[in-house]
Amino acid sequence: MIFHFRIKLAAFALTPRYIVLDTVFLSAQVLCVICSLIGVLIVPELVVQAQGGNDSWSTPVDITQPSDAHHTQFGVIACDRYQHAHILWGDNIDSGDLSPAIFYRNDIAGEWSTPNAVITGYQKIVKLRVAISESNDTIHLLWMNSASSSEIYYSSAPLAQAFDARRWSTPTLLINQASSATFATDVKGIIHLAYGQDNADGLQ
Repeated sequence: MIFHFRIKLAAFALTPRYIVLDTVFLSAQVLCVICSLIGVLIVPELVVQAQGGNDSWSTPVDITQPSDAHHTQFGVIACDRYQHAHILWGDNIDSGDLSPAIFYRNDIAGEWSTPNAVITGYQKIVKLRVAISESNDTIHLLWMNSASSSEIYYSSAPLAQAFDARRWSTPTLLINQASSATFATDVKGIIHLAYGQDNADGLQ
């Protein structure tokens, strides 16, 4: 069973921010547990809107340029407490002088900043995950090196300097083998990581 979650965020007087979350695949058992916990009826497509009226969606803009459009994947977005958007994505081109990299840009200045490669030196970059710690204004990033079972890497940077590749911490290998991962930060800035691993009994 597939559920789509879409969130529309208003940024006060600024241009509305939009976030489309990954499609969530839920088994019937998990769905029953969620329903029993929150006591609501979940419908196939749930649209959550933070503002009403006759507002419409803005015209789509390709924010991944000038990176290679044919190799851009796994884009993620996070909004900070100042209502600024921070975007990262993987560009897995591997041709000539170009190699896979993680690009970053933001709209702090009121327009999208120039894309900058902040993480390089990996054969493939997939399954990006991003979180912002509001307690210390730090942006945290996870990624994997394969669409199947692979390593999980972590890096972070001060929020105000995330555009500078030199400000990102040296990537740390967190898990040697995992098939998927997600994480979040709490109000104290502590990182909580959850990941799945394949074994003889299936995914754990």
